[in-house]
Amino acid sequence: MKTIRTVLSVIALLAAALGVAAASGMIHWNVALVDLVMAGGTMLGTFGVAPFALTVVESRICAGVATFTSAIVAAHAAGTIPGAPKIFNVIAVGAALLSILGRWDDPNPTPVPPAPAPPAPVPPKAA
Repeated sequence: MKTIRTVLSVIALLAAALGVAAASGMIHWNVALVDLVMAGGTMLGTFGVAPFALTVVESRICAGVATFTSAIVAAHAAGTIPGAPKIFNVIAVGAALLSILGRWDDPNPTPVPPAPAPPAPVPPKAA
């Protein structure tokens, strides 16, 4: 499971690198394609490994902001939100990085104490 989580985090980082390359003008791909790849990578990043120990609230805030931003970038890719592609690429890079920090589940679950043992049965009394 750790391997799968690591791969998902790497995919999110690669999506962020793609956005940086597109925003800086190093590659000239279709803007909608870059936005869609970055939005998908951001969503996958929330299921990856957690590199830092954050509280549950901090982790969920990062995941929430990343998810919301991913939806905005996907809407830009669909053409429903106008704007400069470079600006949306920079926003998507931030979202991809936040997705790696954020988790919906508890990244540091507290151990649950074991249940107490049931009482021993009382032997019947002889008559």
